Amino acid sequence: MFNIRDTDKGRGVFSLCALEPGEVAVELTGPIITSAAMAEVDQRYCLQIGADTFQAKALIPDAVGDLVNHSCDPNCVVVLDGERVILWVIRSILPGDEVSYDYGLTATPEHTDDTVCLCHSSKCRGVIGHFAALPLEAQEWYTRRGFVPEYVHRGVAQW
Repeated sequence: MFNIRDTDKGRGVFSLCALEPGEVAVELTGPIITSAAMAEVDQRYCLQIGADTFQAKALIPDAVGDLVNHSCDPNCVVVLDGERVILWVIRSILPGDEVSYDYGLTATPEHTDDTVCLCHSSKCRGVIGHFAALPLEAQEWYTRRGFVPEYVHRGVAQW
């Protein structure tokens, strides 16, 4: 379903088939940890999924979910579906397209840094950052569609 190949951002995930909005592109499979355990794992691969909860790098080498790159104009979003963490397609993906999501959508200020963005999209912000640092238009777009996790909404008022 996917081809893994090198890009200027590192390795990336490219679709071998068409995926439409509303489909699951990838299920992320790493262990769930708290910030207290983050010193024990490669933090570059930790995805924030709760106020103090993260999904760490998968235990199997080269897990597809660990290789999906950031984009400021993504074709997927992270969705928490019960115990599952999935990448949900929000924009049609054609065969050969790179699968991407906005790393900043689920991140809070205390658990992020200003990583330089390499997405090269026309909407590139220059840094990945966290949700409150996204342009207001992007925050509103994600919020209207229900893609912003509740812990992020609660935190926005405090930031």
